[in-house]
Amino acid sequence: MSKISEQKALGAYPIKEEWVGNQYGGLEDINSLSREKYQEGYDQAMQDFLEKACSFIRERRYKMNAQVQGVEYIIEQFKNYMQNEM
Repeated sequence: MSKISEQKALGAYPIKEEWVGNQYGGLEDINSLSREKYQEGYDQAMQDFLEKACSFIRERRYKMNAQVQGVEYIIEQFKNYMQNEM
């Protein structure tokens, strides 16, 4: 898992130790499972995003005509692509 997802998960689900009083001990971080699932979801979303970005770039590489397109135009196309495909 990435450092970014770890930091964001910790921000969303901070370490919260509570007394559980079970056979294994007393204090337990009750947010640990939520934090783990948050990280998994964040990492998967980033992987999906990057795959879509690469796919967009590959498609556009062949569709672009000889005329040089401005960066802002390409960024706007990418934003539209991501909003329509998600």
